[in-house]
Amino acid sequence: DQAISTFNFLGEEINEKSIRTMLGIADRSRIIDLVRLIIEGNKEKALQDAQEIFDLGADPKLVLQDMLEVVYLISRSKSFGKIENDLTVSESESSLIFDLSKNIDFSYISMIWQFILKGIEELSLVPNHFLSFQMLIMRLVHVKDMPSPEQVLEEALGSDDTNLIGESSEKIGDFDNSKPGT
Repeated sequence: DQAISTFNFLGEEINEKSIRTMLGIADRSRIIDLVRLIIEGNKEKALQDAQEIFDLGADPKLVLQDMLEVVYLISRSKSFGKIENDLTVSESESSLIFDLSKNIDFSYISMIWQFILKGIEELSLVPNHFLSFQMLIMRLVHVKDMPSPEQVLEEALGSDDTNLIGESSEKIGDFDNSKPGT
């Protein structure tokens, strides 16, 4: 109703782009491209695309929620293959998501998911939502360079200098054999 009255009053044609702008919703293919740029580590292009999405009137929180949905779809596609028979995902989107899922591992998908969730929380703390969103994009681009939790654990347990399991069991053993007051 709002679209009809607004656009009739202004004498403008009602189309998908004008409705998306009015509601602050971004085109999902743009969101998939943004996630792809983040995964590829292309910070400059990702920031540029984010700016273009927001110039069209998209709401940062809705964009982040859409990004969560894309990350979920990537995970689903990685687990079960190309998404088919899902009316919420077009054939072209399914192909883009499937291509992304082939070159990403689950630990990276999980980290992206967690960072985006944290980014949604941060929107309520930072007055300039776009500034918060840009900072999140920069962090997401660099998450790929971080070691996975498995790699950190392997390095910690595999190193001669920091054999965490051995050190902790020795300390427990020393404690058990100690006498009170010594």
